[in-house]
Amino acid sequence: MPTKADDPWPAIRKAALERAGYKCQECGVPQYSTVMQHTRMLLCHPPACSHPCREARANAAFYHEPEERAVVAVLSVVRLNGLEFDTRPANLRCLCQLCHNRHTAKQRAELLRLKSQKTKEAHDLKNQSRFGFALP
Repeated sequence: MPTKADDPWPAIRKAALERAGYKCQECGVPQYSTVMQHTRMLLCHPPACSHPCREARANAAFYHEPEERAVVAVLSVVRLNGLEFDTRPANLRCLCQLCHNRHTAKQRAELLRLKSQKTKEAHDLKNQSRFGFALP
């Protein structure tokens, strides 16, 4: 059985991040930078600073996106084809949380649809008797 020390993923992940320059390959946000959650506007200073960017953040949050807030962008390395064993550099992409969620949205929707369908089928089977008609 492989041990944690034998796991090649940390080295593969580090190499992918280095190739991407530690930036999201979709929106260009740098790793561990502070950004506005939805617009991905890069903040050059922390939220408590007195720099002019603070006023710009406040205006963006107040006038455009009331639910907007500052978050730290953390990059993840995703496999484009979804196959866990396929770690070729051409198959790997570095994405921030928002871009990662956009990338996997169709897969998540399909999984939810299949889960709902299986639940409905199981419920239908439970309500049928061995004679082929529904029980009261």
